[in-house]
Amino acid sequence: KQTAAAIAAELPDVPRASDDVLIAEGFPVMPVPQGASLLQHGQVWPAKLLEEGPKIEAGFRKYFHRDVDHKRTAIPEGAELNEAYAPSS
Repeated sequence: KQTAAAIAAELPDVPRASDDVLIAEGFPVMPVPQGASLLQHGQVWPAKLLEEGPKIEAGFRKYFHRDVDHKRTAIPEGAELNEAYAPSS
C-alpha cells in the first residue's frame, strides 16, 4: 500500500493529487543490515537499486529544496573530515 493511500484514508476531507511516479515507493539504497539477505533471496535486485535511487532523488528535488546540496558540495583538498566538519555554502 502506498504511503499516500494510508495518509489519504486518515484525511478524507483533503483532496488528493494524482500519484507521481518519481516518488513511488521503492528502495533508494540497500537496506542495512538485512540488505544481503534480501539480495540472496531475490527480493531486491542491484539493477533496481541503481534505477530507483536516482528516480526517488529526482522526485525529492521536484518537491523540496535543500539549502545545501551535500551530494554536490565539493570537499576541499586537505580538509579533515570528522563529525565537526561542515561544508561552507
